[in-house]
Amino acid sequence: MVQKRQDYKPLILLIEDNSEVRLAARFVLEDLGYTIEELENRVQTRDWL
Repeated sequence: MVQKRQDYKPLILLIEDNSEVRLAARFVLEDLGYTIEELENRVQTRDWL
């Protein structure tokens, strides 16, 4: 049986060009226990990947 680490938080890659939408999504997702990596556009996304 695999045990999860207590401090593990799944990572979500949040790609959105509207900063207000990103901020709102970040607040909701972090409250749900996720770690968020924010990117503004596809160029940043390509470089991140």
